Amino acid sequence: MTTKKKGSKAKSKNTAKKQILTPVEPVKQAKQSKLARMVELLQSPEGIPLKELADKLSWLENSVRGTMSLYVKKHPEYTLVKEKVQGVRTYRLIKNGD
Repeated sequence: MTTKKKGSKAKSKNTAKKQILTPVEPVKQAKQSKLARMVELLQSPEGIPLKELADKLSWLENSVRGTMSLYVKKHPEYTLVKEKVQGVRTYRLIKNGD
């Protein structure tokens, strides 16, 4: 007695992964606009708490801290000021010489 295997016919499967092509420029602009937004928020005279800044940018707090640190390193004309106001640490970006 011979048994026939079910599905013994080779089925052609389209295993090629689809590539989604997205333009590079809008992504680059989106990152720049978030960075510009961060700088704008940090230049307020009263400063901004880290949690509030992270919420407004939709970033994690450690990402915000890292980005602030790198921004100040790349732009020596700015200084990052950390102050504790009513038990909450706030951050401000001031231009050197002001």
